[in-house]
Amino acid sequence: MQAPVISLDARKIALIALSIQIVFLGALGLDWIGLKIPALREIFAFIYLTFIPGILILQLLKFDLSKLNTWLYGIGISVVFLMFTGVLISLIYPLFGIQKPFSLLTTTYVIVTLLCTLLCFLTRKNHSAQLFSFDLKRFLSPYIFLLFLPCFTAIGAYFVRYHGTNTFMFSLLVAIGLLPLLVALGKIPEEFLPTAIFSIFLSLLFNISLSIPYLLENDIEMEYYYANLTNLNWAWNAGIKHQTNSLLGSVVLPVAYSKMTGLPLVWIFKLLYPTLSSFSLVMAYQDFKQQVGG
Repeated sequence: MQAPVISLDARKIALIALSIQIVFLGALGLDWIGLKIPALREIFAFIYLTFIPGILILQLLKFDLSKLNTWLYGIGISVVFLMFTGVLISLIYPLFGIQKPFSLLTTTYVIVTLLCTLLCFLTRKNHSAQLFSFDLKRFLSPYIFLLFLPCFTAIGAYFVRYHGTNTFMFSLLVAIGLLPLLVALGKIPEEFLPTAIFSIFLSLLFNISLSIPYLLENDIEMEYYYANLTNLNWAWNAGIKHQTNSLLGSVVLPVAYSKMTGLPLVWIFKLLYPTLSSFSLVMAYQDFKQQVGG
């Protein structure tokens, strides 16, 4: 039986976006009065920043894409939207005497996103998008393991880091090593390949980033240094003449996520970068698939 596809018109998408924004603002309010609910702000801030603006902008631009491509394009647009929001407020707000522009990053981001939500609600009445499909049989199949593989890897990294045992992690790495073989033998359906690519790549990155207490990559120390400058100054300084400082994805994006999720900058590099990199690999797979006519 084919999985039922859930089509959402633009108004429903706008209402869902508004609901997520309200939950995010509610989590911020709870943090402000000292009633922090563990992981609530972090999860909804990630969803809000990574998906909502891009999906809304795609609706406003009247793009008609497949479900997966809609999500992938939405992620890309949301990331660019967040980066340029940070850059623009760093350049414009000081002209009005605001010396710490990132102190108003959340306010600016919420206002602009709410405007996009309102425009989507008012101008795209008759447009619908297929964003979800659900098949209970598929959901209960063994392939659901792929969705939770990064979570299992995070648990394995916890045992490695805090208990000094790698048995669980080693078992996961063996399982990950077998997945490409299952794909080659046709044991994993084609519709699960994007999930497999995302989960395998993210799990391998989590194996490295979460097993150690510090950052360990080629140029990550330099990126962290300039990102931390932006974080401490509450603004991106365009006057610093260094090539790393010009990489908005390295010095503006992680700081924006850190300010709005409340996570320390180190954990943004450990969690956000691997996640976005894994989405990028799925994007590359989709592009290659389209180029070869798959």
